[in-house]
Amino acid sequence: RRGRLYEVDLRLRPQGGKGPVASQFRGFVSYQGSEADLWEHMALTRARVMAGDEPFCQEVEEAVARIVGAERDRSYVFSEVRSMRELIAQEKGDGDPWDLKLVRGGLTDLDFIAQGLVLAHASTHSSLIGLASEAVFAEARRAGFLSEDDTHALIEAHKLFNAIFQWQRLTIEGSFDPSAVSPAILKRLATVAGLPNPKVLLHHLKETQAQVAGIYGKVLEALLPPPGE
Repeated sequence: RRGRLYEVDLRLRPQGGKGPVASQFRGFVSYQGSEADLWEHMALTRARVMAGDEPFCQEVEEAVARIVGAERDRSYVFSEVRSMRELIAQEKGDGDPWDLKLVRGGLTDLDFIAQGLVLAHASTHSSLIGLASEAVFAEARRAGFLSEDDTHALIEAHKLFNAIFQWQRLTIEGSFDPSAVSPAILKRLATVAGLPNPKVLLHHLKETQAQVAGIYGKVLEALLPPPGE
């Protein structure tokens, strides 16, 4: 009665609306190992054990690590990540700079970079498994998959977008329309970013999103064959 803490879309379970809400462990492992699509493994890179008997928790963590760390063709991984991103953009749009989750160069792109790096390289660099996006970027830098400048840009962008996104969710229900919210809220968002006013904030958001979009293309196109091959 006090509202949602987390919104869960139960349609996203393996068998959709026809499947069980909770899976038995063996069924989960079997499905992930033999039937799951790559986008489901992308989601699995974010899986964390929350509670349970310690031996079982360890068994689950090890199973997830095996699935995430399976050897994969890197070109295929990056191609599938890009295809999934384009499907989301076609369905939901990617042009609103205030939509920090879906805008081109926003949180979705940042998370997809991290998930692509994990699935492409975890078979040889298991230290990438079980990390949040910012930690993935840092570990990828240590492993030589990202430059120092790109790593810094991605981490700072993720911190900025995530901070403002959380404030948007706290202050506005539904989509964020800057023309419909009070000037005080816009001023608060600028303050969160350490900037003097909403106009400067918007300019900074657009610049940062463009920078992330450039890195996204550089990373996820690195192993794709040239057109026509």
